[in-house]
Amino acid sequence: MRNIPYIVSNLDPAIQLYYEIHGDGKPLLLLHPLLGSHETWERLGYLNKLSKYYTVILIDELGHGKSSKPHEEKYYLPEFVVPLIVQLLNLLEISKVHIFGYSMGAWYAFWFYKFNPVYVEKLILGGMHPFRRTESDPRIPYFNQGWEGAKKLLQPKSLQRISYLRTQDYKAISTFLSAFSRYDGLIPGKQISFSIQCFIFFGEDDPMKSQILRFSELFTSYQIYEVKHSTHDLAFIRYNLIFPKLIDFLNDS
Repeated sequence: MRNIPYIVSNLDPAIQLYYEIHGDGKPLLLLHPLLGSHETWERLGYLNKLSKYYTVILIDELGHGKSSKPHEEKYYLPEFVVPLIVQLLNLLEISKVHIFGYSMGAWYAFWFYKFNPVYVEKLILGGMHPFRRTESDPRIPYFNQGWEGAKKLLQPKSLQRISYLRTQDYKAISTFLSAFSRYDGLIPGKQISFSIQCFIFFGEDDPMKSQILRFSELFTSYQIYEVKHSTHDLAFIRYNLIFPKLIDFLNDS
C-alpha cells in the first residue's frame, strides 16, 4: 500500500472520500457492494490476486467505511459521486482506468461510464442493472430501524459479521437506498447502446437476473457469465470462479 489518504469533495468540503492504492500495473478501480468497504476486496481474496497485475484503487463509497456518511439523498446520486471519483482519478493523474463494481458498486460504475466514458477502458459489472426502479426498496423500513431492523433483515450468523454490521450507519444506508430507488435510470426498451467492452456476471438465482440479461444487450461488445447455484451475494463471494474470467477479459485486447 502506498498511502492512506482522503480526498475532499470540490462540490462540498464537508464530504470526504477514503481511498487506498495497492500494487502496480494498469489502474483498476474497485467499487464495493452495499454494506461493504475497501476491506471487502481483501477479505474475499480479490485484492491479493488483482494487485499482482494492476494498480488497484480502493475506495469506501459514501455512507460506508471511513468515508463521510451524509444523511441527505443528494450526496448519493451519481451526479455527486461521479465527480468525486473523477476528482480522485485526476489527483492520481489517471486518464484511463478499468472499473470493477458489484451490486451498488456496479451501479456507480455504470453511471461513471455513462457520464465520463473517456476515462473508462473496460467495465466489469456484477449483480446490478441501471434501469429505472418502479417501487421503493423493501430494505428501507428495516434499515430505518437501525441495527435492530438490520439484524432482522440480514440475520447474521457469525460473531465477526454481527460485530461488523453493528457498526454501520443505517440512516446513511437507508438514505442511499432512497436515492437509488428514486433515481431516473435507464428506461427498458429505449433504443440506446454502449460501445465500451463490458464483462457482466450474476448469480443463477439472482432476482435481478432477467433485467441484467436485458441490460447486457445494450452493449455492442460484452461477455456474460452466470455463476451457477449462486444467489446475488454468493456470486460475488465465489471469487475463485470469477477471478480467472476477469483476468482473461482484462487481458484480451
